[in-house]
Amino acid sequence: KDIDAFFTSNYDTGYMEDNGVGGGFQNMDLGFGKWDLNVMTFDNDNGPARSSNPHYAQKTGGSGANIFSTWLKNIGGIGLDVNFRYVSAPSRNTDRIEVIDGHAYDKKATNGYTASVIYNTPGFLWGLDGWSKIIVQYGKGTGANSKASTAWYGDLAKESEMFRLAVDGGINFTKDFQMLAFTNYDFSLTDGLYQKDRDFLTFMVSPVYQFTSHFSLHTQLAYEHANYSGKGWSDVKKGNHDFFKVTVAPTISLGQGFWGAPQIMAFVTYGKWDKSSALAGLV
Repeated sequence: KDIDAFFTSNYDTGYMEDNGVGGGFQNMDLGFGKWDLNVMTFDNDNGPARSSNPHYAQKTGGSGANIFSTWLKNIGGIGLDVNFRYVSAPSRNTDRIEVIDGHAYDKKATNGYTASVIYNTPGFLWGLDGWSKIIVQYGKGTGANSKASTAWYGDLAKESEMFRLAVDGGINFTKDFQMLAFTNYDFSLTDGLYQKDRDFLTFMVSPVYQFTSHFSLHTQLAYEHANYSGKGWSDVKKGNHDFFKVTVAPTISLGQGFWGAPQIMAFVTYGKWDKSSALAGLV
C-alpha cells in the first residue's frame, strides 16, 4: 500500500511535461529513498505527408514518442532527487532529410534524454518558513524538448541541447498568507547546423490570502524575457522579447485551506508585451 499505481494521461517527469497513455508506479519505498517509474507513449502522427518533395516528407500531426522515466526521491534523507528520462521518437524523423547546398543531411534526432538533479532545501532557500526546490537539467536530442506531445520532436537536430536552472517554492508568511514563487533560466541550442539558439528568463510570484476556510484571493505577477538568436530564426522572431502580466482571482474552494479543492475561480488578467513579440507570433 506504499505504492501508488496509476494509469496516466499526463505525468510530470521532473519539470518535463509528458502526455499520452502509459503506466507505472510512484513512491515505492526503497529504504534509502522513494522511487517513481513511468512508461508512456504518445502517437498523433497519422496524417499523410504534407509535401511532395522527397527530401522533406513531413506528415501532419505530432510525431510519435515513447518515454521512459525513472525518479529517485529524497535519496539518503538529504532532500536530493535524481530523474532520468529517455525519449524515443522515430516515427516521423526517419523521413526528414534536409538538402543544403546540394547535400542531403539526415540530421533529425530520433532519440535523446533528459537528466535532472533536484534539491529540496530546508525551508524556503534555508531562510524562511516554507519549501523550495532547486532544479538543474540537461537535455540532449529529443530530450532537449520540454514535452512529448509536440510536433517539434520532428524538428530537433541530433546536436540539440537544453540547459535549465530553476527555483520553485512557497513561503508561509502567516497561517492565512502564503506565496508561491518560481524563477527559471532556460537555454536551448535547438539546431546545431543552423545555430538556432534561444534563451528564456522567467520570474513569477503568486501571493494568496485566505480570508475564510473556503474563500481566498489569489494574485499573480509574472515576467518573461525571451531571446532568439542565431541565423536560423526569421527576422521577425530574432532578438529580445518581453512579457508581463498580473492576475487577480477571487476563489471559492469546497475543501478548506490553501490547497483546498475543488475550486471555483473567477479571474482578471492584464498582460503587456512589446510590438516585436506580437509580430513574431509569440503572443
